[in-house]
Amino acid sequence: MLSLSKANPSEAPVRPLQMVQSDHGVLDVVLVDEVTGKPVGRPNLSVMICVATRMVVAWEVSLASPNEQTVLALLRQAMTGASDTRSGAGGSGVDPGHLSIDTPRRLAHGQIEMVLFDRAKEFDSAAVQAACTELDIVTMFCPAYRPDNKGHIERFIGTVNRSFISSLPGTTYGSPKERRGYDAEGNATLTISALREILGRWIDTVYALAPHHGLGGATPERVWRQCAPGRQLDSLHSDEAVARACRPWARRHVGKSGIKLFGNQRYASAELEGLRLRYGRHCEVTVRFDPMDLGHIWITHPDTRFELLVPNVDPGYAYGLTLREHDLLRKHQRAKNFNETERVRLAASRTALRREIEAAQADGTIRRRKAAAIAKDAGKRARVRQPQEAAPPHADNSQTLGVFRMRPRKALPGFALGRMSRLGVPPVESSEADGADHES
Repeated sequence: MLSLSKANPSEAPVRPLQMVQSDHGVLDVVLVDEVTGKPVGRPNLSVMICVATRMVVAWEVSLASPNEQTVLALLRQAMTGASDTRSGAGGSGVDPGHLSIDTPRRLAHGQIEMVLFDRAKEFDSAAVQAACTELDIVTMFCPAYRPDNKGHIERFIGTVNRSFISSLPGTTYGSPKERRGYDAEGNATLTISALREILGRWIDTVYALAPHHGLGGATPERVWRQCAPGRQLDSLHSDEAVARACRPWARRHVGKSGIKLFGNQRYASAELEGLRLRYGRHCEVTVRFDPMDLGHIWITHPDTRFELLVPNVDPGYAYGLTLREHDLLRKHQRAKNFNETERVRLAASRTALRREIEAAQADGTIRRRKAAAIAKDAGKRARVRQPQEAAPPHADNSQTLGVFRMRPRKALPGFALGRMSRLGVPPVESSEADGADHES
């Protein structure tokens, strides 16, 4: 039985990485553009924290809204101990798929046993759940509108804003009452890269070494170092396997020109053409990609399950290009090709069409009212973002723990889940576990 609140402190997590909580939060500071120096808004902080030691195992700051790629980057950072600054996280700036023995790693990292999410769509996405299953991580989901069930991560985000962000130029102080007329945008001077650098130093040298009330006055780093010896904290998977599991994926058909991704990018190779000739026009494969480098993708062979590296047909453009940069370039190109005359004509056409629809709605005939309703519904549906590619069919092995929904990690050959050296307690029979009373 695992307690997630202060009601039963004797049943709280006691091992490093036994329970990890993850969430996002908006930082109370206005940043400026690195080129123009103009305000660009408030950044988002995504973080994972170890409940037993309160150590931060992964974090990322970005001006973009968090998505499943953000969560996958946090998982990769927490499992390997090395983060990638290209994805917006602080750390060593090394690709976790190409780590060496000499690569500097964060102190708090290793095999996560269980991770607690809320019900945001980026946490419950098919890619994140598949990565957790492949990495032998049990996923749990809090009940809706119950932030107290993950109070450790909520408290940490509040601590960051109150103890650190509130002292920076351009802070918004969290509320107009606290701001008291302070011009946050006028005093903003920090860029996103500068914030990442100083926030990383604050987490490693201030927060980790400060006495924590929840730890009885001990520091998070001291508790981690006391609990870590004698425990198997290293990841059960290699760095390459972790990097592979944490790559976003999609299902695509192989055409004569290869595979098309990201709107206008094509990937082709002799091996890919061989797959198309063998399986025909209905050949559908799983594609994994690195959002920080669109120069190549990985294709999973339908039979052997081996991965094939497929390059971009335009390496001069795509090599080293991030997905975010590609989207901005496409948006800029569309705006450049869409001249002002066409813009005025389109606005006039939309206005005329809207007036016609309103007139039809007021018309007494049901046929015109129906046509107007269909037109308005089509316009509303066109503004809705298209859903992501459907995940490969797989059995949902979700279980419940009180009011929580959880998904167990798979059994790994040669590794008994619940053995003494890993979890510290003998394995529990399924019949007893099913009949146990759990507390939310």
